[in-house]
Amino acid sequence: MGVFDFFKRKKANAAEDAGPSADYIMAHYAFRQLALDSPLQMLSLLVSPDAKSFFAELLQDVEKQLGQKATYRSEQIQIHPTRIGDYPCAIVEFPAPQKMAEAYMVALVALFSADEEVPKDLSSIQGRYYTLEKGFALDGQDRTVLCEWDQTSHKNYGDGPEPTPAAFAAALESALK
Repeated sequence: MGVFDFFKRKKANAAEDAGPSADYIMAHYAFRQLALDSPLQMLSLLVSPDAKSFFAELLQDVEKQLGQKATYRSEQIQIHPTRIGDYPCAIVEFPAPQKMAEAYMVALVALFSADEEVPKDLSSIQGRYYTLEKGFALDGQDRTVLCEWDQTSHKNYGDGPEPTPAAFAAALESALK
């Protein structure tokens, strides 16, 4: 090996070249884009009998586009309808993430109170989209990270709660204040 061989770029393995996993894309891009386009309508879908088939089709589309399978099947996704303060919310729980930054769960919160009259233009209702992600801790302990996404950017709020729907909901209550 010559002196300059050290500086030659090593070829990445196929897994590194593949980019983000299907699990990551599902929670951070595919579902988020649809959820934030029409938050109230998405919440209606999530509490309907069609929710499971929606996730089955969406996951299938993600896998087809990426050319890779997710580590879970759509039947393993759980939906927890709830309220965060006055706002309707659905927490979508995925099987435990395998890689850093993959989501334990996401939450869609529609910024619309049940006390308000439903506007004629449903697109006027804004939504907030949160993720509870698998993080990295220097001591090797499990860590979660609470984040928020909008249509174009990602905000990291630091350490998140334990990965349960109840703890996530409590953290969202604080984040929305």
